[in-house]
Amino acid sequence: MHNYLSAVRAKLSPCSAFELTKLVRSLADLGYKPARPFLNEFTAAVEPKLSALDSINLAMLMGAFSALKYEPEPSFMKSFYAEVYQKLPLFDDQDLATALCAFSSMRKLMKGDFLAEFLSEVAEKLPTFGTPELASVLTALGQLQYQPSTEWTTKVADHLQTRLQKANIHTISTAAWGLAQCGHKPSQSFIEDLMAASINKLSALDAGDAVSLLAAVAKFGSRPKVGSRPQRLWLKWFERYCFALNKRALHPKQVCAGVGRIVGKLLISCYFHVIFMLSSCYIIESGSPSGQGSSSLAPSCQVLLYILWD
Repeated sequence: MHNYLSAVRAKLSPCSAFELTKLVRSLADLGYKPARPFLNEFTAAVEPKLSALDSINLAMLMGAFSALKYEPEPSFMKSFYAEVYQKLPLFDDQDLATALCAFSSMRKLMKGDFLAEFLSEVAEKLPTFGTPELASVLTALGQLQYQPSTEWTTKVADHLQTRLQKANIHTISTAAWGLAQCGHKPSQSFIEDLMAASINKLSALDAGDAVSLLAAVAKFGSRPKVGSRPQRLWLKWFERYCFALNKRALHPKQVCAGVGRIVGKLLISCYFHVIFMLSSCYIIESGSPSGQGSSSLAPSCQVLLYILWD
């Protein structure tokens, strides 16, 4: 590969923008990261040709840089942002999600006006967005620690709410986490639909999704009325959640430690309430979910849920 790249290096300038994009995308797919000097020469060759790239290839280029963990020089990023800005109307849902995920993974914080325009494009094309792509956008915003306007998050949450039932547990978990990190305070009906859509899919949770979903639930908060249908749904949901942890051999302490790392700004009091809530759902001596029937689980959950939401 070294000899191949040495030969390519001498021929970068004559290559078209599409050929250069295909090259770096292939290197990313192979998992081979060239030395930074090569990548610097690559960006120098492609920068004056960025205008020739369409929306798909612009997103692909940034996705490749992200996969290679390469952060171009600021001068290149300025030119790249300018090109993306001009062609935003041509980006589809997948292009928008790919580009934003690449920006977030490289920690290249975009200027506020650029990101606002980017999210405006997302909102305009929301009806065409697939749920996984929307989850990717929300996750990227969460990683960027960027909080869009309430109007934007409400519009996205309303669209997402209509798609939850058909989404898999990974999409539900990541979308909920991203929305929570964006500072959105969902309606009670959204939370109920989130629980209803995920309750029969909790058995498929992996460790990462378990953390993301619980972090979102803790940050969203709720206060179901005593004896109400929402309260019964929540108690049943937490029971299924704890069974899922046990199935995956995940102890509540592991999950809560993950929540502590991933939430960051979550109030410490809320964090401890989550720990107490989960630990109460387990019999410490046996390490298994308390009460194979729900009778012994529900009372402890009930008390701690009201501690959590007080």
